[in-house]
Amino acid sequence: MLLSLVSARGASPHASHYAGLAAAIAQRRAQMGRNVLLLTQCMPDKQANQYKRPTENRTWQAREMKISATIRTVHSDALMAELATARQTGYDVIADLQQAHTDVALHLLAESHMLVFYLQTALWDRDQQTRMMKCIRTAREKNHSLPLLFILDDINSKTGQDLVNKLARQLHDIRFLLANTSPDLTLSSIYKSIFLPAAIPSA
Repeated sequence: MLLSLVSARGASPHASHYAGLAAAIAQRRAQMGRNVLLLTQCMPDKQANQYKRPTENRTWQAREMKISATIRTVHSDALMAELATARQTGYDVIADLQQAHTDVALHLLAESHMLVFYLQTALWDRDQQTRMMKCIRTAREKNHSLPLLFILDDINSKTGQDLVNKLARQLHDIRFLLANTSPDLTLSSIYKSIFLPAAIPSA
């Protein structure tokens, strides 16, 4: 299984409760006895992050987890071999995508079995939606029924309802999850939404 969390860690400076969400899910999965490979983009600082060439080679952090963890750096051109090996050996792969427009990130999207997005309703705008829809289109070119999970910090307000209704009209095979004020409860809800047998096959 390849699970991709898009901008879950770098979406917004206000999303502090969700910093490290991919790592937390990977750790929970490892504690359940699964072998897990966590792939995290190694991003430069914000000032240096205005690169324009999506083909520019960048490094990733590969973290093999089963209770304990080992971390190593992998170059982008070697990442697909890492993914292939992980699949052959039965690992669950969790990708933390902070910049989803690079060539390798787009390839990971296309290979994913589920996409997870964290949306802050008050900060949502047209540019964010455009980038998100591009990610979804890329991922669904290969799998038209790819499941999507949207974690929202607010579903009950008018803004939250409008956003949910808009996404429900535009997309299929989607689910929504309200972020709880307790990070631990939220992590449990997210984990169940992803890994329960009814959610997705463990490929």
